[in-house]
Amino acid sequence: MNAALGDLFIIFCAAAVSAVVTRFVPRQFLPDGVVLIAFGSVVGPFALDWITPGESITIMGNIGTGLMFLLAGYEIEPRNHFGPRGRRAALLWLVCLGLALLLGQALSVFSNSTGATATAIALVATALGTVTPMLKSRGLGAGTRLGDAVLRHGTAGQMGAPVALAVLLGVRGSLASSLVLLAFLCLVAVLFTVPDLIRRRMGWLVEAIREGSRSSTQTDVRLVMVVLLGLLLLTGALGLDSIMAAFLAGVVVREAFPDEHSDLAVQLHAVAFGIFIPVFLVLAGMNIDLAGLARSPWIAFAFLGANLVVRVLPVALYSWRVDGFAPAEAAQIGLYTGIGLGLVAAVTQAAVQAGAMTATDRSALVATACIVVVLHGALARALARRVQTRVP
Repeated sequence: MNAALGDLFIIFCAAAVSAVVTRFVPRQFLPDGVVLIAFGSVVGPFALDWITPGESITIMGNIGTGLMFLLAGYEIEPRNHFGPRGRRAALLWLVCLGLALLLGQALSVFSNSTGATATAIALVATALGTVTPMLKSRGLGAGTRLGDAVLRHGTAGQMGAPVALAVLLGVRGSLASSLVLLAFLCLVAVLFTVPDLIRRRMGWLVEAIREGSRSSTQTDVRLVMVVLLGLLLLTGALGLDSIMAAFLAGVVVREAFPDEHSDLAVQLHAVAFGIFIPVFLVLAGMNIDLAGLARSPWIAFAFLGANLVVRVLPVALYSWRVDGFAPAEAAQIGLYTGIGLGLVAAVTQAAVQAGAMTATDRSALVATACIVVVLHGALARALARRVQTRVP
């Protein structure tokens, strides 16, 4: 117990310091997730070896993974995905995934073919939780033309990654996993009808939940955890990947609490990013072998180049030629869409646990994802400044 408390103390000291440090870095140049993963790599077994996570900390990290994907599903904007432009963005994501699968086979000289599949999924994932604050710091949130374009393509990348992971890396094979996933989606569709039925037939229960959400009982947050853990248990019994369950739990929760979206979002972010996700990110960083990467730096460069080829360039070209953005703006959209830090860490963790990726590949991918956040953000801001200087 004392050892676990000591490890948690170190992790949350890092989380507190990270929150302060990132506040002094302008325009989200160094996001919180990068600092936490970097800290984990320093205190982990490949460096200082200060932390040896036990079962309790590992469980907290797993809950952090679940909450990350729950928020990914919860923050999906239907207008960005189910409209005509959203459907085209989803189709483009499938094209990017196809390119990534082909390129992943070329990169598999140091991995097996299944590892190449997991690598391909990680290369085309987009983490809106990391991208959105970067956009807002530049005044490019929802409602702006460039911001909406990033959110459309980012939504496809955020939704597509857990679906692809469940289908392509399912324990039953692609066809059987797809059928089980379809049955699971039908069950989730049924769950969509439950909130509306409760609102129409059991108004007293809805009012009790609303009253509880404004008190110390935090009823809505507790119900969210019931939905999350219940779907995680169900997918475990069906042999599906838990990432898909967590993502769909977020979609169900969004439907269940449409009127309390803004308040519940604040509460969920407080629980997730204040407690569980920092633990997950530090644990993810602990798996990075910095010395191993230093001996083979070409691996990280290969992943970085692959991200540009299979995700950034296709989105940039599409935004330029189809959506009519100026080349510099289209390049910014592609760069932001190529950021997948949190999702890359979660996807690769699931792949390693399933035996679908080596620890070496995961280490390189997570390290590259950190580089991508800083590099892409800096390039996007440089392009924006260049456009501004040309305005008379």
